[in-house]
Order: sequence, then C-alpha cells, then structure tokens
Amino acid sequence: QEMNTLDYLPMYPTIAKEYYESANFMYFENYEEFDARFIPIPMEEGLKNFARKHNVVYCKDRRNQNKDNALTIAILRPFRELYEFNYDQIVFVSQKIIDEYLGSNIEMSTGINLENMDNVFEYMVQHEISDLHFMADSLKYKITGRKDGEVVPIANADYHEVDRLMRQIRTEAGEDEFNDYKEVARKIRKVIRSEKQGFRISMKKATSGYSTSIRKLATISDLKSLEDLGYSQRFLDICNRILDVDKGDGGVVAVTGATNSGKTTLLYALLLLQVAKGKRIHSIEKPVEIELDAVIQFDLSATEDAEEEAKDTIPKIMETLLRQDPDNVLISEVRNPEEMAAVYNLGEKGHLTFTTLHANSIPATFSILEKSISVSMLKMNTRAIINQRLVKRKCYPCKGSGKTKNKNFDSSSNKTQVNSEGEIIEEYITCKKCKGVGEKGMVPLYELCYFNQETASKFDMINIKQNKPFEYISLLECLEDQYQSGHLTHSRYERTRKRIMGGLPLEEEEEEANRFVFDEDIIRNDKGEAVIVREVLSSLSVFMFDEKKDENVALKSF
Repeated sequence: QEMNTLDYLPMYPTIAKEYYESANFMYFENYEEFDARFIPIPMEEGLKNFARKHNVVYCKDRRNQNKDNALTIAILRPFRELYEFNYDQIVFVSQKIIDEYLGSNIEMSTGINLENMDNVFEYMVQHEISDLHFMADSLKYKITGRKDGEVVPIANADYHEVDRLMRQIRTEAGEDEFNDYKEVARKIRKVIRSEKQGFRISMKKATSGYSTSIRKLATISDLKSLEDLGYSQRFLDICNRILDVDKGDGGVVAVTGATNSGKTTLLYALLLLQVAKGKRIHSIEKPVEIELDAVIQFDLSATEDAEEEAKDTIPKIMETLLRQDPDNVLISEVRNPEEMAAVYNLGEKGHLTFTTLHANSIPATFSILEKSISVSMLKMNTRAIINQRLVKRKCYPCKGSGKTKNKNFDSSSNKTQVNSEGEIIEEYITCKKCKGVGEKGMVPLYELCYFNQETASKFDMINIKQNKPFEYISLLECLEDQYQSGHLTHSRYERTRKRIMGGLPLEEEEEEANRFVFDEDIIRNDKGEAVIVREVLSSLSVFMFDEKKDENVALKSF
C-alpha cells in the first residue's frame, strides 16, 4: 500500500519532500544542493544500465568520503528490487537530479551519431550549429550547441562513447591518443556536403573528463557583404572613407567586442571590399578561418608545437611582410603588449592594418591600448575603432509576430473550418522559420569612431560623447537605425534602448530576454481586421496585421 502511494509522489515535489522527511529520510529537489553533499561514483556500463532502469545513482557522502564501504544510493522512489543493491544509506531525489547524472541515450534524443567525428561535423553543418560543446561529469557528457548566437541544450551522452570520440579527434589532430592531459588546439578540414569545411578544436582533459569545444569555421560561401550583414548605409559610407587611403597613409582599424560578437566576420567583409579594388593583402591568423585565394595568409597555429626558434610569432612574420609590399594587413587578434606594439608600428609605416581585440566599448578599447602604446602614437595612427555585439534579428517571414497566415484558411468563410482529419484550421499558424519566437538570426549593434590626423591629435579618447571625433556612431544611434530599418522587433528595441539609456551592460539583456514568456492572441475587430494582442512581461503590445503587405503595424504599447 505504501509503495502504491509513493508512485504518485514525484508528481508533487512538495508532498514528496514532506513525506520523506517525516520518515527521517533526506530529500533533494535541486541539483546544486545534492551535489554539495554527495559525490557520484563512476559505474561500469552494465551497472549503469541497471541503475538507469531503476533511477538510481551510486554516490558517497562528502562527510564520509574517506571511509571504505560508506556507500549511499540516491533513488527517485522505493522499488521492489531495492534488495539487489548494496548500500549503507538511502536518500531520495527528484527526477531532475536523476536525469542530470544518468541522462539518456543520445541516439534516442537527437539522432546525432557519435561513432566518428565526421558524423559530428555533418550534424553541425546540417543543423547550423556554429559551436558544439562537450562537458563531462562523473557519469555522462552534457552536449550543448550555439545556434543563432544562443547556447541550446542538445543531449546527454554516454561517457564511454564520447570518450572514444575524443580520442579519435586527438589522433586526427596529430596528438598522442593516450596523452590525455596535453591540450589540443587544432584546425581540422573535411569535405562536408561537397564543400570544404574547417573546424577548430579546443580540447583539454579536466578532472571529470574532456572539456571540448568544436567551432565550425566560415567558408567562402558564408561570406556576406556589409549590407547583407545588417550594417547601415551610413556605416558603409564611413567604411569606404576608412578604406580609401593612399599608399603610405596607413593606420590601424581595430574591431573589438566579446567572443562570438562577429568581429572576424566584419573584418572579412571589409577585406572583400579591398579585394575588389585589387589591393595586395596579407593576413596573420591563428588559425586561418577562411581560405581566400586573393589573400596571402600566414597560419600561426601551423608552428605552435615547433621549437622556440622555429615558432612563428606576429612580430616575426611582420618582418617578412614589410619586405613583401603589402597594401593591407589583417592580424586576427592581438593578445599582449608586444603584439599590439607590432600592429601600430606596421600602421605607422604606411600599411592599413586591421586587427581584433576583446573589449566591451570604445573607451575600454583605448584603456587597454594605452597600456601598451604611447598616447601620441595612438592618436596619430588609430584610423578607426568599431565595437560591436550581436542582437536577435526580427524574423522576416512573420515580421516578428511569431505567426504567419495559414494558406489553407479561407478568409471569406465565417464558418469553422476543418481539414480531412477533422482538425480545426486556424487562420494563423506558428511561424516555421522562427518556431513562433518572432526572431531568427543575428544583427550587429555597434559604435564606431573614425579619425583623421587633423582631428585625432585634439581628441580626448575617453570622453567620446563630449569630444566628437571626425565621425561617430553611438550605440543608441545604431539601435535607432536598426529598428527603423526593420531589423529589430519592437520589444527588442525597447529593452535594449532602456539598457543603453540606463548605462547597463547589454550582455545581460540577452539573458533577460531569454527569461520572458509571452502570451499572444490574434483576434478580429469589428471591422474584420486582424489584431495581434501580445503580453510580454508586464507590458501589453497591440499590433494591427496588414494582410495585404503581410506585416505588423504597432498600434500601442503600454
């Protein structure tokens, strides 16, 4: 009778907690609380399958971990085969904790095949995953991916299966399969779907298993123009002036931002403009992300395992570049004062030089540069600084509403419409492109400073707003332009604008946006017009749906 009662308890965590604790058992609802008290014990595959069947986790109490035979089992609820387990203590846990440790078979949940790395690369290309992450605990691997700028869960995978895959990748990368603790940082090239694809591998053995990130590098077909990337006409005009320099004028163009903010994508788009002009371009990269026939590319990662004397560095390659008559030079990323000084020396010698740097704003960029470069050299040789991040782009098919008109719906009929299977035909259906979210893809949000030598020497680099450079586009100006151009939803625009006006970091805006849930209805007013009523957090937005233009017109937000 008690066993039957317990079958229902996991549906009601509060009741389960009160019930177990009244019987003097410990109960854990949250993973963090459980993990702080207990250490899971790795299990052989046969035992793990048995444990998964019965929702059991073997573990040791952190307070007694030095004692032999002090074994604890965490279970979801009692079961008849409990006598088959050896244990000294029982604790009860929620289904979330069981799933966290035991997971599920990845083949069942995602269809990704982990037998070899080619299948993994194919999966990334097919599902438009830019980055794939593997994170291990004592029993399984958690696999996540970055899609459209957001990290999304993919699956939990068997520990031994992923471990075998990691060893295969180590071998392909030219590393010793069994030298686990040596870091792997390599680029691997494969032909996927009849096109050469590059993948950058970062792998390091941690205490619980391999911590691995695989990035799909862009290909030539992925390269887009500045217009296609979502940059404004004003931005394009300024960039044309930045690039329109005579031989010998030189200077440095720095693109800054956080990781995955589109820095390299922007630089390649600028290089395409120079390639079209017939400029002689050299690049120093680690690794070379996109192979371009029109650019002479040096890959620093090719010699990183060589002896110190034979290892390529940015200053070393620059000595070679100066003897090869370059017009433009791209240096993918500078990381230390020596490299920064080399970049500015190259710009001072008359070569227009492009580079990237990790910084959250233009003033922060100058603060970093001033630690390595003299103020006078900064003022005279900084041609432009662009700082950017990526925000969600409005979905074009549904115009940000998350709904598209159902082609099978007859708007001339006033009767309820059903299909051949007896299902009601709705007038509007969830957008297939964005899955009803209203946003798909990313668009840049940037600030730009463009200098010339006349204005640079008088410019106060920290107080940008009070001392306008030759050309300046602020974040707020960019946001307004992106909204007016139709790239942003109204709710995205309003949230981002409030953060800019309040001086709040925009990086937190993405996290905040991911937490909200909206409710939405589409109704018809007394004139028969389609009206969208959307509730987002505590605000209410009303849209008039223009069926002729297939777009939404914001009526009121309050």
